[in-house]
Amino acid sequence: MSSTEPSQGGEPQAVAECTACSAIFPAQVTGDGGLRPIGLEDGTCTCGNVEFQSIIEA
Repeated sequence: MSSTEPSQGGEPQAVAECTACSAIFPAQVTGDGGLRPIGLEDGTCTCGNVEFQSIIEA
C-alpha cells in the first residue's frame, strides 16, 4: 500500500468477498489491482483472512 492510500475508509470501487468466510464488503481497488475492503482494520476480514475476490466492480 502506498503512503497516499488510506488504511481504511474511502469511496467504494468494487464489492469484495472474503475467500474464507464469504463475507461481503465495499472495497477499493489498489494500484496493483488488489482489493482493500473499506472499514476493516489493516484490510483483514473479521474472520482473520486477508484474501478477497471481486464480485462487482463499479
